Amino acid sequence: MESLLLFFCLFVLLIILSNLKVIENFQNKTRSRFGLYSNGLYNNGKIPDKYTCSNGDSNMLFSGVSPDFYWRYPPANTVSLALIMEDITNQENKKTHLLIWNLYPNGELTEGDKSKLMGTNYFGTIGYKEPCKIMTQTKKFQITLYALDILSIPLINSKTKKKDLLSAMSTHIIEKTEMFVYL
Repeated sequence: MESLLLFFCLFVLLIILSNLKVIENFQNKTRSRFGLYSNGLYNNGKIPDKYTCSNGDSNMLFSGVSPDFYWRYPPANTVSLALIMEDITNQENKKTHLLIWNLYPNGELTEGDKSKLMGTNYFGTIGYKEPCKIMTQTKKFQITLYALDILSIPLINSKTKKKDLLSAMSTHIIEKTEMFVYL
């Protein structure tokens, strides 16, 4: 009788544990996916002229403004976000065009936004550097949004470059999402 009771208890425990696993799997599948979006850029789409130097001259009076970005469904433990936009056409010589951190999980970047903490791009300036199409080659850009478990990344400032930011946040990345655009 005791062994039958023990068997019954183990059976019930097994059912409960398997149901918990089913619930956990269901919750993971129904959680909306962390995503990066823009009203002006579309994943795998062309970069509109207003975000570029359009005629190949980055010193022209009406050069490009930075695109807007917004995000949805950051992971539960996200405290802040960081965004990097880079030209990945040449994998050996990636060029950073935008570097931003300390973004709020429930925030967004408006078009031309200069109010956020921005680092130094590949071209030596702070903030957004609009891409220029000089050659007939199609350029590929990767925009990566990182969900972080830290509010403020220490020891970085406007002179920070991509490698420094990635190093400073490497142990704080929860998840990332990407968007690709072309010029």
